[in-house]
Amino acid sequence: MNRSTGGERERRAVRIDSQGRLVIPAELRRELGIEPGEELLAWLEQDRLIVATRAALVREFRGMWRDVAPDRSLVDELLAEQRAEYELEKAEASGDPRRIARAHRALARRHPR
Repeated sequence: MNRSTGGERERRAVRIDSQGRLVIPAELRRELGIEPGEELLAWLEQDRLIVATRAALVREFRGMWRDVAPDRSLVDELLAEQRAEYELEKAEASGDPRRIARAHRALARRHPR
């Protein structure tokens, strides 16, 4: 099977058992690295059922965004922003005006006007 090039794919029959479970042939599971008990994601596209591993979707999404900001990590930026917002929430809960002011300044540096 040629999964990465998008070329012609060999089609294989799969079966739905009496409990509605899809049985994926062992050869396909090996090729995709699917382990017993692993959770897959499934959705409908037009009249097709699409089933994918999380790893495959992560690769696809990274590829979609790689050219948007090639010189920086958008994930790291998002995590830093989430941490700053969390620190602001903690500061506000503490009621300490200095701590709140510091947290606001830190968050403002993440979002310059």
